[in-house]
Amino acid sequence: MHKEAAAPRLPSRGLLGEATGGAGELELREGGLASGGAASSAVLRSRVAEVDLGQLESARLGVEGRRQVRLGLNLFADAAFEAVFERSAPTASGYTLTGRLEGDPLGTAVLAVNGEWVAGQVWGRQGRYFIHPLGGGVAALRQMDPSAPVHCGVGQDLAEGARDASPPAEDQPAAGRSPGAASGTATASEAFPEDGGDEIDLLVVYRWFERRLAGGHRAMRALIDSDVAMTNALYRDSGAVQRINLVAAVELERRPEDRDLDAQPYLNELSYGSSGYMDEAHVLRDAYAADIVFGHWGHRPAKLSMEGLAGGIAWLLPHNDPRNESGAF
Repeated sequence: MHKEAAAPRLPSRGLLGEATGGAGELELREGGLASGGAASSAVLRSRVAEVDLGQLESARLGVEGRRQVRLGLNLFADAAFEAVFERSAPTASGYTLTGRLEGDPLGTAVLAVNGEWVAGQVWGRQGRYFIHPLGGGVAALRQMDPSAPVHCGVGQDLAEGARDASPPAEDQPAAGRSPGAASGTATASEAFPEDGGDEIDLLVVYRWFERRLAGGHRAMRALIDSDVAMTNALYRDSGAVQRINLVAAVELERRPEDRDLDAQPYLNELSYGSSGYMDEAHVLRDAYAADIVFGHWGHRPAKLSMEGLAGGIAWLLPHNDPRNESGAF
């Protein structure tokens, strides 16, 4: 009887060593990622660690060779996990690894590698942990407070919010056309045939100061790749057929009026593009034929927890109708 070969074990040392030099600690504090002070009350604890990039590359090669690969995720002294990575996928700037936590049927781990910038998320029975890239093979590790609820905000509400900014239902633009698109102008979306709905084309946009708070372009991209990988892992583990396909991640044009909006005003600006502030998101959506647009804040726990929306905010669409396209934000 054939038995599946056991997953090979990489060196027993953990993936995450102690950081040296102290620069990472300073960046951790200034970035608002540590607990206490201006940082989020939702962060239970944090530390800075050096990531063994060699282990990650060995894991990628092993998984691409159709093997399961085990890595020790020693996040904190009392929070060490053995992750069994089973999937690897290329990204525009690197790759992702997705796997499960040994001994935890509900445990999931993802890592996004962009050169020396490593982001990741570990979700399991013991809690939720985030790995924030600091560059140079250094990362900030955060454990989220398990008592802090992970709320997903719902726009208040699409009908009310759209009353002054969107045309009436009978005058709504066709599917794939943004509310601000010129009438009679063909869009990229209209050139593509209908799909089965199991693949959701995602456009991610962010602003210059969100990129700076995240640690730069490469850090921001690693965070986005980590989010996409975790979303698809949760879909897969839940038996859902949907998958997210990242079509582009774009920094919006810098404007003098750029400001850090609260969640609902931000959603309004992004969705309706009537003030000239984030109008280009609609042009980009048409150019990339994206189904939905996601505005990324760069994993700022203080910002999200202050609003009680650790899960973000979006419109809740009442039914599947092409006229709802202005609510796919």
